[in-house]
Order: sequence, then structure tokens, then C-alpha cells
Amino acid sequence: MRELKFPSGYVGALSRRIQDGMLRGLKTHDFHILLQQVIPLCLRNVGNPKVVGAVMRVSRLFRNICAKVVDVDQKAVMLEDVAETICCLEKELPPSVFVIMMHLPIHLVEELFICGPVHTRWMYPFERYMKGLKGFVKNKAKPEGSMANGYLREESIGFLNEYLSEYTPTTKRAWDDKEEPAMYDEILEGVKRNRVMTAEFLKLIHGFVLDNTEHMDPYKRYSLTLSDVGKVNLYCKIMH
Repeated sequence: MRELKFPSGYVGALSRRIQDGMLRGLKTHDFHILLQQVIPLCLRNVGNPKVVGAVMRVSRLFRNICAKVVDVDQKAVMLEDVAETICCLEKELPPSVFVIMMHLPIHLVEELFICGPVHTRWMYPFERYMKGLKGFVKNKAKPEGSMANGYLREESIGFLNEYLSEYTPTTKRAWDDKEEPAMYDEILEGVKRNRVMTAEFLKLIHGFVLDNTEHMDPYKRYSLTLSDVGKVNLYCKIMH
């Protein structure tokens, strides 16, 4: 478990959850990854084949439930599969395991074909986003203002990195297209440096604003009827 490698943002740091040879403090999404991906890989050649087969059926069932694409024609097949999977568990596991919640997968499959894929409904992305907002809180007396300032700071840094070609980042990007967009643990470190805005760069900014504001649309249509000299004179008057 300590050597497992996952894509960025795919799952939490499971290696940090190992305490005294046991996994502790796991989140709900971590249990999903363990059940769907890790446990079937670890139990292939371990223990009673019937018990291992029952556990692998549960893993396959939840992979199908959590799939991003669902085939509506497979409803009857999935309902039959979930019933058989629970029966396999009842045969191989002791009765103390079967609390009232063990029949929940049947309702999850029924809900899947009523509400659609679970990826459009579960709350994991929003919980991760709230964790990022909580990290912005520096003044506990005014948490909302701290979140607003932190969000504005992150967006401003991301805008500088992404869209201003004159900006030379000295550390890693705030918006990394190679990583999952919901990662909010990246910060820019280092000592800030003052930069002088040149006249040429200021001229480019003015041109960009004038070219993208709706108030300039009448002048744009009017400039189409002018010659090159008239366009230059009109531009000078606007800039003045």
C-alpha cells in the first residue's frame, strides 16, 4: 500500500493512512478506490476461491454502478447480478456481517437507471472544493471574506500564468493542465519581484480593451467605410 501510485487527484494519500499495519482515517472515496481497484488485485491468489470470487463480484458490481456511461438495456442484467452477488456473500460470510445496509446495492442499481450515472450526482468534487476554500481561511472571525480573497488570489495567479505571455513564472503553474482541475493544493512560492510596465505593453493592453468592448462596435463598423489614413486618424482620436 505504501508503494501504490495513482494519477494526480484520483485518490487520497493512502500511504499516510497506514498506522500500526492498518488503514485508518480513510475517506468515503478512498473506500471506493480500495473496493473497486485495489482489493481485486490483492486477493487474486489469496484465501478461499469462493470467498475471493464473492468479493470480486462486489468490486465488479460497484465498478458498473460508478461507471460514467450506463447502458439502459443492461438494467435486467445488473439487477440479476446484484441479487446473485448478495446471495454469494450470504453463502460465504458469517451472518453477523449482514446488517440492514447489505441490501443497499439493489437500491443503488435501481436508482442508477432512474437518475442516471452517479458521477453527475455524488458530492466528492464539491467536498474537495470546500477543503480548498477552508484552506483560504486565515481570519476565523471573517471566514467568508478570507475565502473570497483566497479565491481571487488563486484566479489572478492562474490568469497571469495562463494568458500573459510577458509574465515569466519562476515556480510551478497554479493551473496545471497535466493535473486534475480540482486540485487546490498548489501554491506559488518565492520572493516577489516588481516589474515595470513598458509603454509598448501598455499600448497592447489599451488595444486589447478597445478591441473587446461592446462600446467600440459602432466605431468598428464606421471604420470599415474609411481608408487606411482615416482609420489611423480615428484610432488616434480614440486613444487620445
